[in-house]
This record gives sequence, C-alpha cells and structure tokens, in this order.
Amino acid sequence: MQLVLSYYHAIFPRLPYPVRLLLNLAMMLYVVPNAIYRIVVGHFKNPETHIGYDQDALDRVLTVEVIKDAMAPTDEVRDFGYTLAQKSRWDELHTFIASFDKRRATYGTIRLAAIAGQGARALQTKQLGRFEDLATVNASEMDLTELDRFTQALKSRPKDHILAAIIAHMHIEMAWALRGDGFALSVSKAAWQGYTHHINRAKGTLAPFDPITLDSPFLALIHTLLAQNLEESAKSMRESFDTFMTLDPRNWGVMRTHAFHLLPRWGGDYDIIELEARKAMARTDETAGAAAYAAFYLGVLNCDNGAITTVEPALFEQGLYDMIEHGENDPIEINYLLAYYFDTFCPQFLAIPDENEPEVNAKRAELAKISNRLLRRTFNGHVPDAWPIPPEDVRQLVGLAHHDELLAGATIHVSQRGIEITMPEAPQD
Repeated sequence: MQLVLSYYHAIFPRLPYPVRLLLNLAMMLYVVPNAIYRIVVGHFKNPETHIGYDQDALDRVLTVEVIKDAMAPTDEVRDFGYTLAQKSRWDELHTFIASFDKRRATYGTIRLAAIAGQGARALQTKQLGRFEDLATVNASEMDLTELDRFTQALKSRPKDHILAAIIAHMHIEMAWALRGDGFALSVSKAAWQGYTHHINRAKGTLAPFDPITLDSPFLALIHTLLAQNLEESAKSMRESFDTFMTLDPRNWGVMRTHAFHLLPRWGGDYDIIELEARKAMARTDETAGAAAYAAFYLGVLNCDNGAITTVEPALFEQGLYDMIEHGENDPIEINYLLAYYFDTFCPQFLAIPDENEPEVNAKRAELAKISNRLLRRTFNGHVPDAWPIPPEDVRQLVGLAHHDELLAGATIHVSQRGIEITMPEAPQD
C-alpha cells in the first residue's frame, strides 16, 4: 500500500488536469465518508473520559511559576538584524550574523544566526503578510522593492555569503507566497511560473558559496531549504542534510524538517526515516544520547499515522529527555516540546483505534502516555511565549500528571528549580 501511495504522490503533479481532478474527487468520496464512519462507530466503541479539577480547589494546592519575557534576548537579536538591514548597514549585518554563525551561538537551543537573519528579512515578510491569497497573484504584480534592494547590495559585495543566504531565503519565501500552500490544482499557471522563477533565482544566488569551505551552518540551512524545492529533491536533500550535519550536528529543528521530507508523500518511506534517525543518533550519541532519534520522529509522528509503525516508543521517549538534558533543562525548549506534544501529538495518538491494527494501537497508547511522564520529569515553569495556553490550563495538565500526589493531599509548586512536592505530615499519635 505504501508503495502505491508513494507512486501516486510521485506521478500526480505530472498528470493532466482532468485526471488529477477526477482522482481528487475519488479520494474525497472514499476518504471522508470512511473517516466519518470510523469516528461515529469508534465513539461508541471507545467513549472518551475526561478528568479535570475544580480550578479554585486546584489553585489552593498547586502553583506554577510563569516565566515572562523569556524570549526577550532573541527579540533583541531579531530587532537588531532588522535595523541593520533596514538602514543598509551591510558590513555590520554580515559581522553580526557571521559572529553567531562561527560560534554556533544559541539561546537555549535557538540558533541566534537564524534569528538575526529572520530580522533582516522582516520587511519582506511583513509585505508578504499583507496578502491573503498570493496563489492567485502574478509574479509581475508583486512588490519586489526589498528583494531588489538586497540584490543590488550583493552586487557590490559578491563574496558576502551571509547576504547571499538571506537573499536566497527571501526568494524561497517569495516563491511559496506566489505558489500558496494549497493543493497543486489551486495554483494558477502564472503563480507556478513565479514560483519556479524565484526558486531558480535562489539556486543561482547560492551557487558560488560552499557551506563547508565557509564553515557556515547559516548558509547550509538555506541550502537545505532550497533542496526541498528542487527537481531530484531526494538527492539534493540528502547531500544538503549531510553537509548540515557536518557543520551543526545537533540542530534538532533541521532534523525534524528533513524527516518530514522523507515521508512517502515526498517519495520516501518509513524505513528510510527510521534508518536516518538511527544514523543521526549514532553521529551524536556521545554528546546527546538519543536526542537525534526523537528529533526525527518529532517531524513526522504528528502528521502521518504510518510513521507509528517504525518508531520505537521507549527510544523516542529517552530521546526527548536527552534533548532536554543537552539543552541544560532550558525552560524555553521544555515548553516548546510540551506544547508540541500536548497540542499536536496527543490528539494524534489518542485517535480512534483501528481494530485491524492492534500493534499500531498499542504503540499509539504508549506514545500518548509519554506526555504525563514528560511533564512530571522535566517541567520547570510556564513560558507563555513558547507554550501559548492559559495558565489555568497548564495547572490542569500538571494536576492530572500528579493526580496520585494531589489525591494524597500533597501541595505542588513548579518553578525553575523544578517540581517541589510537599506531602502532608502524618498524624501524630
């Protein structure tokens, strides 16, 4: 079945429009009714139970420190990158980003070079954000003022790989803005032409610069983004990912993205994801344990049920702990992981069981149980910027994770020092 799906995804874009339309209709006529049937039947076979605490009662026995302005340092880096680009201070922009890049500087696990580059691109990003549906806009109608300004600057600085990487990233963003994120059938011919034009411009901009020679993970990152948009993307992605791993082998975000593009929908398969996850883990296990393994599956478990068939839940869970330990228990990273897990993974893992897939159901249940253990073992304060849910919802989740202790009369305080549980004193005889 996976082979059939892989072949379908590979040939679909090349099929005539009427054939694609009929295939989409056929898929919808089968998939949607089948999904509705499973939901309705599954609801009665597996009714959900919801446990919650009275909020006032919970507030008397459980407190959670809220870590405000945790992202302020990264905001400052982003804002300074924006200022330098806005004022065309190209020498300073190069030095600013290159200094982070050479040192692999991070705030927690956030790469500061990438944050500074994000600030430099901010004017174009704001411009693109003003359009609701760019997939219907012709490339000739787009405002390219910022992109042209950066491109003119590169002509006078032809060896500036930092500026070239920023420009290539801007072209990739422009390409996707024109294409849109909908199905291929929804994209106009003019928008496809615009997408292709900007991808080719990005490729030409990066061509003179080799990330290994320049020792630049910042440049390597843009090469990986571009590779996902090229013909023969599988080969390009593999080469660009290997380059990135040589330069920055513990960048979990890039691993997640790479794993996503190894899914069958892009011509890959689940066994390749498992193999690549273990290879990445082998390259980093001395310093980061199984973190790379978890990073790979963080990129696919939330968006493809089939990935559950190859993941090893115990190793995945250990990888999450190793990732947090490698990040020195940074509250920002912990909150990002918890947000990712509770908001995305748990609904996926708690999906209605399929009676024809007992092994998958068992794995799904194992993965769902990780959430409470992860919260119990690692949570050290709520960072709203990283986990944007109300504080009372966080306390409910902490309460559910510590249900037995609260039932025994404990009081719980969560702070950056960790979770402190105070059990009631035993009655004196």
